[in-house]
Amino acid sequence: ALQAAHAARLVHRDLKPENVILLPDGRVKLIDFGLARWPESAHLTDHGHIVGTLDYMAPEQFDCDEEAGPAADLWALGVLLYVMLAGRHPFDGKGFGKAKAILEEKPFPLRAACPDVPAALEKIVEGCLAKKPEERWPSAENVLSRIERSGLLGSTLPSRLATWQRWLIGAAAVLLIALSVALYLQLRRPALPMYVA
Repeated sequence: ALQAAHAARLVHRDLKPENVILLPDGRVKLIDFGLARWPESAHLTDHGHIVGTLDYMAPEQFDCDEEAGPAADLWALGVLLYVMLAGRHPFDGKGFGKAKAILEEKPFPLRAACPDVPAALEKIVEGCLAKKPEERWPSAENVLSRIERSGLLGSTLPSRLATWQRWLIGAAAVLLIALSVALYLQLRRPALPMYVA
């Protein structure tokens, strides 16, 4: 999805779990292009305002005078992959502390957070999380190519992912049961008597 967006010269600027959905047929879809823009277009947000979701913002997005390019989306992709694999954010802190860590600190080593992550995948994530945009992987297409060459597609991913998938299925089942009970109670509720004046 990022490869297609970037090929159209569109930068998403708000890649995060809430904007990635899993369709019933198993396809993954990137949604909510509300903050997206073309790098050469005029400012779509007020000058001096930071846009994005702090946990997934690249260091350059904190600089109000610097335009976020495709490399900012690759940073967010790296954070997204890290969180999916390790179950935690690569940087500690909240609010200003989190922003400071993103700007100044190295990410917590992925394989220290989740030892069963393949070294090839750790390298891919690290390449997305380089502080300077020019030091990240050159494109989404390049990241995809590295994933394909690594043999990770179709392989058994770390057990934490399997746990996440089971949690998601369980949460969906609980939600379905809750909706069914609510509907049943709604249908059984006696109708209120109507009075005509």
